[in-house]
Formats: sequence, structure tokens, C-alpha cells
Amino acid sequence: MARFVNDQQTTDKEVKRLFSAGVLLLLGKAYSDAYSCFDRIHEEHFEAMYNKALCCFMVKWYDECYRLLCEAERLLHGMDIAYETQLPEAFLRYDYDEDFPFYPIPQGIPVFGAYKQLLRLKAETAFRLHLYSEVKAISARLGGKYKCIEKLIDLKNGNNDL
Repeated sequence: MARFVNDQQTTDKEVKRLFSAGVLLLLGKAYSDAYSCFDRIHEEHFEAMYNKALCCFMVKWYDECYRLLCEAERLLHGMDIAYETQLPEAFLRYDYDEDFPFYPIPQGIPVFGAYKQLLRLKAETAFRLHLYSEVKAISARLGGKYKCIEKLIDLKNGNNDL
């Protein structure tokens, strides 16, 4: 059977170019173009998968966003996800209090920072998909410190269904 897709391996240089373009487009709110850049990075690439999920989230394609986040999390399985380094208190407070923590993950970010970012987006997406027990589980994994996630739980608790 003939294949009509481009099976060529993307070179490291092309991956870097696509990734950089995708991040810039994502920051510029050109979500479909950013998604296209990240989608052309065919190898399993955590940062590209997360950023692709963020594009989906921004256009309200929550099912695909959640699927991509689960796949990105799978890529981190087995990696040394150490707890965050001790930051000055002012940075920790800011991090915990931030309301809309969704921004692209750049290449080279420490693994824990990327994992924390993934979990925060996954909690928001799970909430939008009515996966409330998943939101609570993510909150517990993050120590219940992130106000944006705790607000989601409080919203649902107001309905007494969580």
C-alpha cells in the first residue's frame, strides 16, 4: 500500500527551527500555525507534545489536549523528577498564586519545572472535561499549594459533586 505521508526524518536543525517557530507562534496566539510546527516534530519530544497540547487547550479542543498531556507525562515516566529546588520565598509565593500559568515550555527547562507545568495544565483540562477526581489527584501530587487548582476544586465543591 502506498504511503502519502512524508516519512523523512526531521534533522536536529529542523527540529530546533520548528520548535522555536512554534513557541514564537504560540506566544503570538497563532495557535493553528504553532500546532502545525509542533506536529511536524515526529519523534517523541516532551516539550513539543506539551506545547501542542497547549495549542489544543487554547482553541478549546480539550479531549485532544488531555490525550497529549497524558502522552507527554508518559514520556517523563522513569526520569528523575526531583522536587523543586529551593527558590526564594517570593518566587514560590508567586508560583503558587499565579492564576493563569499556561505558557509554552522551552527546551532545556529543568524536568521538575516542566512536570509541574504539565500537571497544572492537565488539572485545568481535566476540570473542563469533568474529570474531577483527576483534578483532586493532581492537587494532591502538587501538595495542594497551587491556588489555581484549589479554586477549581472549590468551584466543584460548591456543587457538592467532587
